[in-house]
Amino acid sequence: MCGVPRDDTVVALQGTDRTVTLSSFVQDAVAAAIKEAEGKHNSGRPFPARRKELKTGPPID
Repeated sequence: MCGVPRDDTVVALQGTDRTVTLSSFVQDAVAAAIKEAEGKHNSGRPFPARRKELKTGPPID
């Protein structure tokens, strides 16, 4: 399913690295995406602190 984490990938990685969890995998992916966005859209610098609440979407079924 596109856009949904693939547990199989994390399970396979756990076979070679017991420190990998779904949470750590997602956290690393988000950190990489943030770094990429900062590089592409903010000259490699962190974005300023937000002044309002983060908008959220509907739950994923």
